Formats: sequence, C-alpha cells, structure tokens
Amino acid sequence: MKNNIFFYSLLSSFLLLSSCQKEDNYTHMELDYWQNRHTTFLGLFDQVKKVTETESDQTGETGNTSILEFNKQGNILSYCPTVIESSPSTRWIPFDMATYSYQYNSTGALISLEKAEPGCETIVYTLTYGSHQTYIPLPFPLANIPFFLVKGLESVTSNQGLDYRFANGQISYAEHSFFGTKEISYAFASNYPSTRTEVIKRGETLLETETTTYQFAPAGALQRIHKESFSAEEDLIVETEVLYSEQLLLSPTTERRTSVRDQEVITEQLTYSYFQNGRLNSIKKSLLENQNGHIVEVPIENAKESHIYAETDAKGNWLERESKKSSLINIGDVDGEIDYKRSIVYHKK
Repeated sequence: MKNNIFFYSLLSSFLLLSSCQKEDNYTHMELDYWQNRHTTFLGLFDQVKKVTETESDQTGETGNTSILEFNKQGNILSYCPTVIESSPSTRWIPFDMATYSYQYNSTGALISLEKAEPGCETIVYTLTYGSHQTYIPLPFPLANIPFFLVKGLESVTSNQGLDYRFANGQISYAEHSFFGTKEISYAFASNYPSTRTEVIKRGETLLETETTTYQFAPAGALQRIHKESFSAEEDLIVETEVLYSEQLLLSPTTERRTSVRDQEVITEQLTYSYFQNGRLNSIKKSLLENQNGHIVEVPIENAKESHIYAETDAKGNWLERESKKSSLINIGDVDGEIDYKRSIVYHKK
C-alpha cells in the first residue's frame, strides 16, 4: 500500500481546494458550536415542538413516517424513526423500529436515554457529568445525528453492560456481540477528540483495525473526519474522508471513499451543495482518477440526488420537499422521485 501514498497526497490536496467555496450563513447559532440547540443542528427554526415527516412515491403510496419531539429549549425529547414502515417503492432496507426517549437535568444536560424496541428489552443509558471542559462523543447517535459531542460528560452506563468513562484524558471500553468484540478507545487534544481506534476481534483472532482522526476549528466546529480500516494483514480495506461546511452545522461538503479492489485503488467522491438558506440542494457522485500526476474528477452517470422545497411555513421551516433519489448515492434508496411532507407543531410562547 505504500505505493499509493503519492495518490492519497494528491487526493487530499484536491479535496481541500474543492471544498473552499463561499457559503451563506443561515444558522442562528448560539454559544459555542456544540451547545447549540438540537433544532439548530437539524436546520429547524423557532420553538419547534413536534415534526412529523411522511414520504411517498409518485403514485401517492405512503412510505415511512417519522416523528421528532423537542422541549422548549430546543433539545430532543423523543425520536421515532419509523411510525409506519416504508413500502418497497420508497426504500428497500428495513427501518429502525425503536423509539428513543431523552431526559435532561435542570441545566439542560442530557442525563438519560431509553431505547424501546418491539420484542426486545428496553435499553436504558445513564449519563453523568464532571467539572472538566472536554467535549466527549456520545457512544450512540443523537436521534438521526450520528456524531455528537457533549461538554463535561464523565460516564455513560447502561443496563446491558456498557461502561463508557472519560478518565485520565482518554476513553477505553468494549462492545460485545455475536460477531465478536470491538475494543474502542479515544484520545483527546485541546478539549476535543483527536483519535478513535477500534480493534475488532473474534476470540483472540484479530479481524480488523480502524483508526479515525478528527479536526476541529478553534471554536469547536467540526472540520474533518478521516477514517482508515485495515485487515489483520495490514492491508487497506477502505479509507474515507469527510470535509464539513464552515458555516452550516454538521453539514458535509465533500465525502470521498477509497477502496482497493483486485490491487486497484478506486476512489469515489460525493459533493454536496446547499441553497443560501442552508437547505440541501444536491449530492453528486464522481470518480477521482490519477491521470499523469493530476487528480481528475469523472462524473458517474445518474449518480445524483436533488431536492426542491415546494412549501415553507411562516417560521422558515419547509413543509414539502420533492426529491430525486438514486441508489448510486444511497444504496438504501429506490431510484426515482420521492415526496416528503411535514406537519410541524410549535411550543406556545
């Protein structure tokens, strides 16, 4: 794999240049980056209480319906990703049927999460805090936000054996499943996570090692996530890099994935564009090829997703969106047009 270092170097330079595009700031950000309201991270305006979102295909057949509920402080109280399971006409990968409930203390810090899934024991996570100023990754997604940091978090435990603790400037814990054991550790620098290492084993046999590095702006904004996965023989399995907007919260601008197939390095790139109000406009996929020492972007036919926002309420939140989907962008999507409709309830002032 050492022969590919020159290619990766060229690729990194290309990504940095292609991501430097001016964007209009639509977010109403408060405090520091990670202490904004959850509604702000989700692109919602005003004191939203409940969002019900339903998707349907062009024949009018209803697909998945999801519900998000918020308290008056703009933080998530409940998340139900699948109220009505999606039909095959809108998406063919099964949906998450669990309901997630969140509780906060008087200062607004998250202290409990309950995950209730039909036919399964309810998982209860309990969070405690210390006096330190470090921003700690949650060991679970925050509703549909996969990566989220919480200031001062000291421990997360669960009734199913999770023991996630920040001690001596680091975190080390294990996750066990039928497939094997994941040994996970975080290192920190300047009050933010710098590296995440995941070692996957089955018994004493090493299967895979994954290393993730994070880059943050001085004010805490996430700028870059870089991840590499290697086999037990130290061969590269996959490398991914995501660059994030400087203005829009947790909004990717470029995502690329490099893998090795039959000794050939293949790099695919997703490029995101946004409207001036911060809403997602489109995602396109292309191949990045090294041609005589230059990285050339080659579009992939039909690999594009686009969105039109047909209706917006008086608060600035969209109520209807028309989306053209492609399974080449998201393998779980069905090719074609999908309509999304929202019903939004606001807290009384």
